[in-house]
Amino acid sequence: MSAPLAPDGVALIADPGRVALQACLAECAARGAVVCERRAVRHEDGVTKHTITIHEVRLG
Repeated sequence: MSAPLAPDGVALIADPGRVALQACLAECAARGAVVCERRAVRHEDGVTKHTITIHEVRLG
């Protein structure tokens, strides 16, 4: 993810519960990015209910 970001760039990742999320965030951190959770949003679509978590990945 670091290639498309400016040196002081920020990316937001919306995650509905992906299995590979932790590996993705760890890789971002290994490349020098600061990773933090910004917000968790509850989503309901009929009978389906889940939480979408917004993560911030910041370079610089």
